[in-house]
Amino acid sequence: GSSCGPLHFWSYERGEFLFELRVHNAYVLALGINAQGHIISVAQDDDRIHVSDPEARASVREIRCPFGTMREPVIFEEGRFLAACCGEDGNLLVLFDLEQEALLSTYTHPHRISALVAADGVGDESGTVLLVGDAHGQTFVLDVATRGSRDEWMFVASEDA
Repeated sequence: GSSCGPLHFWSYERGEFLFELRVHNAYVLALGINAQGHIISVAQDDDRIHVSDPEARASVREIRCPFGTMREPVIFEEGRFLAACCGEDGNLLVLFDLEQEALLSTYTHPHRISALVAADGVGDESGTVLLVGDAHGQTFVLDVATRGSRDEWMFVASEDA
């Protein structure tokens, strides 16, 4: 990804540029690869998740976030889930199931969300645990595979500082 939006593909073995794929017009914030080898990307000030096929050198689909621009996007291992912050206050957490091309869940956090980290290899299903840090120094843990209510899938992992 680049600051101007295009995705650049390089051959690691040969050390040479292969091609460019233009799916964004702004700074690329997150990149991932799903089980089909498609590239998942989200750009700054964008409300769309792009899924591109590097073999076809084309975008294959877009998933629009109904809550507007996404910040702090995180793509989970194997590219199945995506989490991001939305809203003017930065306290709305959105979770997408990219295989189903659907919004999985939302959670309005009491404080601005300052960090999201996919904790790959933790939990019952590998690659489904999300760490959520907020502006008040608290850390929460979410297993997106449970798809339950807030009380079922989120707990506080740290106390106020």
